[in-house]
Amino acid sequence: MRDLNLFDPVPAPHRTKRFWLFVALGIVPILCAPLYMILIDFRPFSFRVQTQSGIITLAMWSAFWWMGLRFGRAGWFAVAMLMFGLVIFAWLHG
Repeated sequence: MRDLNLFDPVPAPHRTKRFWLFVALGIVPILCAPLYMILIDFRPFSFRVQTQSGIITLAMWSAFWWMGLRFGRAGWFAVAMLMFGLVIFAWLHG
């Protein structure tokens, strides 16, 4: 049996333990963000803002991991280009 690595395409990524592990890892920063803001002495955002940004973050995180796992190296390249585009967009509009 061959060992799967991160760059091999998977026919159904949502059925793998690795995908759900990465989804769970995406929840950690969402849950820790209010604690981090308190630790660096910022006033936390409202619950509505935290909920909406958490949902958006988790949706993007899950979609990017699914695309990377589903399409292998080409998927990871597409994810990298999307992230690069989002960074440039945020930099120009920030």
